[in-house]
Amino acid sequence: MTRARDKIFLSSSRYYGEGKRLQRISPFVTEALGEEIIKKIGSEKKSPLIPSYSGFAFEKAVSYKIKKSPFKNTASYSYTQLETYKRCPLQYKYQYVLKIPTVQNAAISFGDTIHRTLQVFYTEFITNKTVGLERMLEAFRISWIPLGYASVTHENRMKKEGNTMLTDFFMTFHSNRISILDIEKTFKIKINKSINVIGKIDRVDKNDSRTIEIIDYKTGKIPQKEELLKSLQLSIYTLAAMDKGLYHKKLEDITLTFYYLQSMEKISFKLSSKQLQEAKDSIKKTVDEINASSYEARVGPWCDFCPFRMICEAWQ
Repeated sequence: MTRARDKIFLSSSRYYGEGKRLQRISPFVTEALGEEIIKKIGSEKKSPLIPSYSGFAFEKAVSYKIKKSPFKNTASYSYTQLETYKRCPLQYKYQYVLKIPTVQNAAISFGDTIHRTLQVFYTEFITNKTVGLERMLEAFRISWIPLGYASVTHENRMKKEGNTMLTDFFMTFHSNRISILDIEKTFKIKINKSINVIGKIDRVDKNDSRTIEIIDYKTGKIPQKEELLKSLQLSIYTLAAMDKGLYHKKLEDITLTFYYLQSMEKISFKLSSKQLQEAKDSIKKTVDEINASSYEARVGPWCDFCPFRMICEAWQ
């Protein structure tokens, strides 16, 4: 409850799943709201559309005002949010409007583990250039996230794959001459008066006194180069690096690099001012669509991997 920013919804049901036993409201709810409010809700006539004690009823009974954010007139969006909406508006609604929790899958767990490992290793590397492969693999063991794997066999296979991946990365790309400016650098940049874009950069290297390299690690398959050049993520990183509040670099002084760890490829780009303007226009257009959206389902191959397919109205 302490994480609430604007509102908090407390809910309860008389029955859960196929249970036939009448359930009571959690004592924690009573403790939070007080017995008088619970009795009042219990005595209210229920709508046939809202059986039992619903979040609606609690919202009606209790409304706590929270101090407004200084960015009250500005909405913030991440690259992932924008891409989710473009892929499927209904998935966006489930994930970012209704905030329905999902179960962590193996691909996300593995990717997060690799990112944590490299964060731990390179954070230590900044102050100790002598750290080596053994320390990287130790960080991998410590950072392992054991969620979403189909079996112990599957998990052990992915551990072995992770060890191989990190060993190859260390031998191929690591150097004690790397000069790191930042690790896991968060940012918030303004697109216009009403739109902010937020995000986090895996690593930022200083190439010389003037130029920097924005680095992002990928554990998935490498897409076509044409797709990469159109990547909104690349443009957002470039805009962040140019921002006065971050690195305030000129466009020509920024290199963007993706490390694709599955195929052990390093791909670097420099973007043009035209690409950045197109990215800004794309962000504004997507946000306008979100604000006017009725969140219709968009069926496609991505449905096979959607965590909300079980409840999606397009598949009922």
